[in-house]
Amino acid sequence: MAAQLLDSQVDSLTRFRELQSTLVEQWQYLTTRSVGDRERTLLVVNSVNVRVPDHMAPVIPAYEERFLFLMLTAVRNPRTR
Repeated sequence: MAAQLLDSQVDSLTRFRELQSTLVEQWQYLTTRSVGDRERTLLVVNSVNVRVPDHMAPVIPAYEERFLFLMLTAVRNPRTR
């Protein structure tokens, strides 16, 4: 069972590194600002669970809402894909 878990983690890390390497050329276009007449790419990434101190937990939803608003605003741009 432990070997299967380790294999799964290695596979996930390998897939992540492959994806990460393709983002290098796209990085300059991953922005909230318009870049000339180029299309803008909107990248959605799953939430990551991290341990947050109890006193910080109440503010996390506010940051998530602000970021969601920013992304929904970006989607309205006709050059966003």
